[in-house]
Amino acid sequence: MTNMASDASSKTKSYHKAHLLGELMEVKKQIVHKDEKISQLAQRLQRLEEAQARQNQQNEDKWSLHNFAKRHNHHQPQQQHSFNFVKLPSFHGFNDPSLYLDWEVKVEHFFHVYKVTEDQKVRLASLDFLDYANQWWHKIVMDIGLNKRRIVVSWYDLKACMHAREVCSSSF
Repeated sequence: MTNMASDASSKTKSYHKAHLLGELMEVKKQIVHKDEKISQLAQRLQRLEEAQARQNQQNEDKWSLHNFAKRHNHHQPQQQHSFNFVKLPSFHGFNDPSLYLDWEVKVEHFFHVYKVTEDQKVRLASLDFLDYANQWWHKIVMDIGLNKRRIVVSWYDLKACMHAREVCSSSF
C-alpha cells in the first residue's frame, strides 16, 4: 500500500509539475508576445519621433524663410528710398484725358525703373497729386474712411478710379 500511496503522491507531484510547467510556458508566451508588442511600439515611437523631427525642421525652414522675407521686406523701403532724389511726375487733374494718360505712362515707367513694390505705388503716386487731383484724392480717402467707397489698395484700383474721373467723365 505504501507503494500505491507513493505512486499516487508521485503522480500528484508530476501532475502539479506538468500543470506548473504549462502555466510557466503560457506566461513565457505572454512575455514573448508583450516583448513583441513593446518592440512594435518602440519602432512606431521612433517613426513618430522621426516624423516630428522632419516636421520641426520644415517648420524651422519655413520660419527661417519667413524671417528672411520679413527682414528682406523690412530693408526694402530703405532700398526703395533711393528713388526719392528723382521726382515722380505731378498730376493736377484738370479733366484732360491726354494729360492723364501721359501722366499714367510716366508713372508706370517710373515704377518699373525704380522697382517700386505694389504696396508703395498708391502712396507714392498720391504724394504728387496737386490742385484738383489732390482735392479729389482727399475726398476719396474721406469716403473710404466713412465706408462710402471701396478701399483703394492697389495701383490698378487707383488707375481705375482716375480713369473713370479723368477719361470717362471727360468724354461727355
